[in-house]
Amino acid sequence: MSVNLSGRQFSQSTLVEQIDEILSFTCLEHHNLRLEITEITIMENEEIVMGILSQLKGMNI
Repeated sequence: MSVNLSGRQFSQSTLVEQIDEILSFTCLEHHNLRLEITEITIMENEEIVMGILSQLKGMNI
């Protein structure tokens, strides 16, 4: 499943926890979720985005 995330959503401090809760609630396996973000989101908040991406990668997303 692919989901587009806006820059606004990606800047939420609870994003990783929200994704984990949704996956648990829906019983979707983490590796079946693909998150899509724009390049501008990465460029505008590189340090924050890289930290979040690292956490998501650790969750096998």
